[in-house]
Amino acid sequence: MQAKTDSAEIIKPESKPWGFWTTIGFSLIISIAYLLSIIVFTVIYLFISEFLIPEINIYEYSRSLDSNGFYLALSTLFAAPFMIGLVILFSYLRKGIPVRQYLCLYKPSLKELFKWLFIQLLFIVGSDTLTLLMGRSVVPDWMVNVYETSLFTPLLWFALIVVAPLGEEIFFRGFLFNGIENSKVGSLGAIFISAFFWSIIHIQYDIYGISSIFVGGLILGLARAKSKSVYVPITMHGLMNLVASLEVAVL
Repeated sequence: MQAKTDSAEIIKPESKPWGFWTTIGFSLIISIAYLLSIIVFTVIYLFISEFLIPEINIYEYSRSLDSNGFYLALSTLFAAPFMIGLVILFSYLRKGIPVRQYLCLYKPSLKELFKWLFIQLLFIVGSDTLTLLMGRSVVPDWMVNVYETSLFTPLLWFALIVVAPLGEEIFFRGFLFNGIENSKVGSLGAIFISAFFWSIIHIQYDIYGISSIFVGGLILGLARAKSKSVYVPITMHGLMNLVASLEVAVL
């Protein structure tokens, strides 16, 4: 009778995620594609705006788009599918590992989920308290401008609370995280690197805001590493954006 084969011996190299540098390379492609989709949408948006409002100063209007809530909502809805699609494609191209496993699309237990949501709430309260103690506004001016120019607030909320967390977490805490985690730098490196890249894309904030986002990214990465489910950071990210949106609406 044939001896039982050690499970470590039957794991093929291709059953692991892409290596560190391949993951970084694909992530760069995804980021560029996302940026290009935003550029394409912006051109279309400006063209339609000028057509509908001929008297508009298109140059001045284009400079205000970074804090235009209606534009932000529509551009997020337009570009997110491109990012998610490429993430799924590059995950699929890695043979021997299902996309669901690659992106950790596993349903967490309610106990695990609520535990991390509670931790996220503690972070939000702590961050807001520190912000107030430093004499800073909890709601940045950028968020106020976004809210005031949203035109249709439910669309903005849907983009910020659902679409943005879904797209960003599947990319940062799904594809990027898994490739880094399975390299020599391990889980700790994946937590820090994914948090760093995620924080620097939020260029609309100042250094303090980006630093706060980085710390929040560390918590999201830790939740992803411990829960083994990308749905946990997606939900936490959505909660964070929900609280921020409520603060803008109230204050």
